[in-house]
Amino acid sequence: DAGKDNFIVYPVPQNNPLSKSGNHLQVTGICEDEADKNILWISSFDGLYQFNKKTKTFFFIDADYPLQENGAPLKTFLCMEQSPGSLFMGTWFAGLVRYDKQTNSFHRIAKLVDGKPAYNYGTLDIQLYADSLLYLACMNQGLLSYNINSQIISEKLTQKDVPQLNAQINIQRVSIAGSSGFFAGGNAAVYQLPVQGNRFGNNYFYQVPEIYPGQENHFTAVQYDAIRNCYWATCSNFAGVIAYNEDFSLLKLYPSTNKKQIFEELALDKKGRLWVIDRLRKMQYLETVSGKFISADSI
Repeated sequence: DAGKDNFIVYPVPQNNPLSKSGNHLQVTGICEDEADKNILWISSFDGLYQFNKKTKTFFFIDADYPLQENGAPLKTFLCMEQSPGSLFMGTWFAGLVRYDKQTNSFHRIAKLVDGKPAYNYGTLDIQLYADSLLYLACMNQGLLSYNINSQIISEKLTQKDVPQLNAQINIQRVSIAGSSGFFAGGNAAVYQLPVQGNRFGNNYFYQVPEIYPGQENHFTAVQYDAIRNCYWATCSNFAGVIAYNEDFSLLKLYPSTNKKQIFEELALDKKGRLWVIDRLRKMQYLETVSGKFISADSI
């Protein structure tokens, strides 16, 4: 409850198979319905859900989930984005999934490889641009885009675009930054695509500092902060949060007092507070003036 600064826990819906096992729901994405502000859509490791803010109830979308090549239903969703009439969910190397709100149906989206459909692209983050283009942060395949109108997936950032990296490009997060364009974080770097650009250029390559020399260090989350005019990021081998200014010429570190506490996710609330979640799924927010991390349990 943002107005009261406290948390409310809702039980797993009764029509969900998890309610019988007593397992917790692993939420991976939340978005407000474009037509009904009382409805929240929730993606998870166990399917798609809908939450009614007015009645404070939510239920499992019990539709026919698409089948994978092994015949198992595909309902492990890693992220979610909304476009008019549809929801798009990323999966773990099983392709993009679209949910049609009007027909209550799921559809898999293939990437054509040598003219043949392929689904082996793991999508960790999705960002919508201009109601028709989705940017997909992918493991091993870099950054892809999906044109909703033409239904075509294209490559935007791959290893050949960054020859100084002798490895496949893993993109963890995508951030839209207004007039500056798009930023993709992964493989120890942030890559920029200008608003009018078609592909990422080699000159837009911002290396993460060698916080732990000799160890692989990549971004796990990147987000633009329009209030402070900076980019917040979390890294795989840094216990804390990193802040870059808009042109990446200035870096500031916010270390955690617990050197084993690695943050993997971050988000800004309407009050401008930066919230982070560590590997143990514990939530905190950063007091930017003092540089201290405050536990959500203390609110």
